[in-house]
Order: sequence, then structure tokens, then C-alpha cells
Amino acid sequence: LNYYLKCLRICENHNDKFGEAETLRSLAEIFLRLGDLPEALIYVKQALALCQAIGYRFVEVQTWLTLGQVYMAMEDYGTATDSLQSGLKIATELEGSQELRMFIHRALAEVFRRIGDKKTADIHKHQFKELEKSQLNEHHQEQAFRMIQVFEEQKARTEVEEFGISLSKYRLSDTVFSTAYKDEFDHSVTDTTAKDT
Repeated sequence: LNYYLKCLRICENHNDKFGEAETLRSLAEIFLRLGDLPEALIYVKQALALCQAIGYRFVEVQTWLTLGQVYMAMEDYGTATDSLQSGLKIATELEGSQELRMFIHRALAEVFRRIGDKKTADIHKHQFKELEKSQLNEHHQEQAFRMIQVFEEQKARTEVEEFGISLSKYRLSDTVFSTAYKDEFDHSVTDTTAKDT
């Protein structure tokens, strides 16, 4: 907590609005985990207002999610739903927000479960599962691609090393052959000179 409060002061002193928005949201999450909901609400609202003012849309989505979680903890399920839906709407327009949408659907599923709307809860739970599965597939594809890259790099390195060894052998054999040929040539020249004399 003290660390983030110190970060907040540093961001404010350096006029780092993006860092300030992120730190305010982080402080809101800390107070949420501590159970200090009024304090969490103050920080998350500040974070949201700042994100909207500077156009920090990705963190704005995260902040809507945090706001929804705060209201859910306060058992204000109507406002929690509105907050989460606001975040989901922006997230669908943002590239690379799949993980965020996944967490929002999970939170919405929990809200509707708590108010007894099982049908809507199941819809959001299904959306969460589908996004989670897609996220895992993407992760596995990235891992496979990285493994292929490593394999290709190792293969190329081995080929270069083998080529280097072959080239060294060629140069060595060429040197041996050249030396032997030179010795033989020098010997024959010496014999010829001796005969002439």
C-alpha cells in the first residue's frame, strides 16, 4: 500500500497521467482486497475519470472491471452490472483485449448468479469459458511457434558449425596437398639442376 501511495506522489509530481491512472486503479484494488470499500470506491472513480480524460482506453476497461467488483462487494448489483457492461462495450472495440473480456464475463456471471438469474449467469459463464479456451489455444500456438523458431535457429547454427568444420578440413587438406606438391616440385627441380650440372 505504501509503495503505491509513494508511486502516486511520484506520478503526480512528474505529471505522469498514465502512470497516475494505473496507480489509482491499483490502489483501488488493494483497498478492495482489504475490505475498505469506501476507500476503494474513491480511488477507482478517480482512476476512471482520469482514464476518460486522457483517452487511456485499455486501462479504462480495467478500471470499469474494478469498479464493477467494488459495487459487487457492496452488493449494489445493478450498478455493478452497469459498470461491467460499460467495460465490456469498450473492450469489444479494442484489439488485444480478449483476456479483459474474459474476466468481465466471469464477473458478470458472478453478479447474475448472486441475484438468482441463472440463465444470464450461464450465458456469461459460457462466454468466459470460450474466451479462456481461445486464450489457451493462442498461448499453445505461441509456444509451438517459439519452439519451431528455437529448433530452426539451432538447426541453422549446427549447419553453420558443420560448414565451418568442413571448410577447415578442406583448408587443412588443401594446405597439406599444396605443401606436399611444393616439396615434390622443389625436389624435382633440385634433381633436374643436379643433372644439368
